[in-house]
Amino acid sequence: MGLFSNIKDAKKSEAGTYLGTGVHRLKVNRVKSGTNWRKKKFFVVECEVLESSNEDEHPEGSTADWYVNLDSEYPDISLADVKHFLQVAIFSTYAAQDEQYEGAEEPDDVTITEEVAEEACGEEQPFVGLILKAEGSRKEGKKFVKIGWSSPS
Repeated sequence: MGLFSNIKDAKKSEAGTYLGTGVHRLKVNRVKSGTNWRKKKFFVVECEVLESSNEDEHPEGSTADWYVNLDSEYPDISLADVKHFLQVAIFSTYAAQDEQYEGAEEPDDVTITEEVAEEACGEEQPFVGLILKAEGSRKEGKKFVKIGWSSPS
């Protein structure tokens, strides 16, 4: 077996730059979920950076990914983070025009089910093109950035 014997079946890496600290105005390019090469389940929002207070890390026009490890040692927190993103995305997209969300006055009023989450990652990609605000912060001495999502103002 040669060094490149399996190159024919190799898949292009889709890894991107993780969303970092700062306030970012983003356009959603794709939402996906799956299992990575380590057999860990994940949820990812791939975005284009429209504006950022952290231009060194996220210049205008660059791409950034919000990655959530669904097999983390804190799965409840991971799912809550995904739920929050979906609530904001749905509220920003549909609240004013869909009877299903009539009466929703804020993102927390939007009910998220397993089916809703799966649809967000499906072929139809309902959030492509959606503009959202993401605010990333890191606790001192910690490696991970916590992202809070909201509608852009």
